[in-house]
Amino acid sequence: MEKSGISLREVARFVEVDPSFLSKILAGKRSPPSDEKILKKLAEVLDLDPLRLIVSTGTIPSEWQSAFESQDFLDELSRTHASLKRVSLKNTHRLGLVTHHKSKELSEDLL
Repeated sequence: MEKSGISLREVARFVEVDPSFLSKILAGKRSPPSDEKILKKLAEVLDLDPLRLIVSTGTIPSEWQSAFESQDFLDELSRTHASLKRVSLKNTHRLGLVTHHKSKELSEDLL
């Protein structure tokens, strides 16, 4: 929010949630909302990609739901993930790097 130059109260007002709700999320005392409507409004006010923000909360965007009902899609996704993981590990070992995977949380996106 600092990057956007907007206060927590202004964000809460725009998103139509209580400021304490956002404050608790930022402090890590509460999980991010799963309500897409709230997440899309947050993305709008903070100039973030709404799909990326939704996914960062561990939620599958409604626009993607039908794709995840297809077994062919899930199989392809699994193969792609395994392939990317092998390439990543190969490059990590080749370069002598150690990687730490940390999922982004809503609080990081808001800061």
